[in-house]
Amino acid sequence: MQVDLVFYSDVCTETYKEHLNYNFYIQGISRALLQELCRHRIASLSVKSTRYTLKELKDEDSFSEKDLKRAEKYLVFTDIKEVNIASLKALENLRRLVKSGVSNDKVKYCLPESYKTELHWSVNARSLQNFLTLRSDKSALWEIRDLAKKIYNEIPDEHKYLFTIKNS
Repeated sequence: MQVDLVFYSDVCTETYKEHLNYNFYIQGISRALLQELCRHRIASLSVKSTRYTLKELKDEDSFSEKDLKRAEKYLVFTDIKEVNIASLKALENLRRLVKSGVSNDKVKYCLPESYKTELHWSVNARSLQNFLTLRSDKSALWEIRDLAKKIYNEIPDEHKYLFTIKNS
């Protein structure tokens, strides 16, 4: 039996794209973006457990409005101050619950959508093109639009001809 590694650079139809897979390690995204990412078909995600990330809050001092910079370790902030302050207050509530001894499996029900996470994302080329088309559009959530551009930039140059991205 012979098995050959073949890359159909001259005739890469949609069918062939089903067999070309990419793996990305994505850090520092919000749970809101994670929820959007989960909507894409034919992709696999392995997300870092919040049970472990919440443990880090145990050693933190309390968070106040003066601590936005320090809170960036845990939260993705928007360009709206009021939203960021609300996220910071949610983070402080989490910190208090963790310090009080409430189980992390229960505390995670209080997580703000802005809470940071990280994951491994595996996707085939056909689904990746679908993701790039939808999520690089100006109507997409700003954070996932930024991610789509970063993912496109990480695609090997010799594969870029397979993909298009919207310039919004």
